[in-house]
Order: sequence, then structure tokens, then C-alpha cells
Amino acid sequence: MSKTYDTVASRDEEAVRRLVADNLNLVRAEARRQAAKWAGEEPAGVQEELCRDLVQAGVAGLRRAAEKFRPELGNKFSTYAMPWIRKTVGEAAREWRETYTHISLDAPVGEDGEGTGHDLYADEGAADPSEAADAESLREYAHRLLATLPERDRAMVEMRFGIATGVPATLREVGKAFGVSTTRADKVINRALLRLRAA
Repeated sequence: MSKTYDTVASRDEEAVRRLVADNLNLVRAEARRQAAKWAGEEPAGVQEELCRDLVQAGVAGLRRAAEKFRPELGNKFSTYAMPWIRKTVGEAAREWRETYTHISLDAPVGEDGEGTGHDLYADEGAADPSEAADAESLREYAHRLLATLPERDRAMVEMRFGIATGVPATLREVGKAFGVSTTRADKVINRALLRLRAA
């Protein structure tokens, strides 16, 4: 249960530390919720690691709330702090997801492992004709690589990395679309990427 300190008339460091220490449960609960939301389809270890990172981000939000809290206004600290916690935790979760997806797309593919998941779909908006030609060649190469995969594996890779749509899918979405578990979808896609690297 969160605590409110009516004696906190200023933002002195001791009062801030007490508010933070006594309300960490708010941060933990929000971090668990956001980790489940953003990494629920990922392996358990990934979700746990994200949750730890989100707790750190949430503590920063909690501390900021403690520094700005004015108990004389009659507000409960937990009510006042939650928007700060949600903001910092949510921002950290979104940043993690963007980074995690980017790293996934950076997985080596192709001959000698020189290509990446990004290479499987090129920028359609390239203005330079030579760049457009290179992009077209790269697309053709990517399609030739994908054609070496079994049809189902290829479709799962294409969905996971958003090759046709430009919008990557989560492992949960891939698994649901192909009637397999999230873990199975992850294994199939990783196996396919290994085959592409060796192609």
C-alpha cells in the first residue's frame, strides 16, 4: 500500500527517498504490466530482462513525482505518482520494442552472412536511380534466397519481418496465423534464418 506523508512540506532529499522507497510496489506492478504487453510473445527470459529495465525507468518517474509532490494539496501520493510512472515505463517499453525489432532485423542472412533482415525489403522511396537499381537487385536477391526455403517457412519469415507489408509481426501473431505456438514459430523462423545465412 502506498503511503502519503503529510509532513512533507518541501522537496528535501530524505522525504523524497522515503516516498520512493515506500512506493516501489507501484513501479513493479506497472513494469510487470508493460513487460507483458510489449514482450509477452517473447521467451520468458526476454520478458524478465525487460521488466528489470522497466523497473529502473519507473523508479526515475517515481522519484520525479516525489520531488514535485505537494501533500498540502490533499492528494494521495499513489494517485499523483502513477501518471509519472506510466509515462517513464511506457516510453522505456516502446524504446525497447523498437530496438529489439531493429536488432531482430539486423540478424545476418544471405551468402557469407553479409545481408540482414532489413535487406529482405528495400526502401521504395529511393530517389536516386542508381540506388533504386541497387534496391531492385537486392530485392531480387532476397526473393531468390527466400525461394530456397520451404513454402511454410518462407511465409513465416515474410510475415515476421513484414517483407510484403513493411509491418513486422510479433511471434505471437505469426504463431496464431500458422496455428503453432509462439515458441514453435520462433524456432521455425530461427531455423530458416540459419538456412539463409548458409545459402
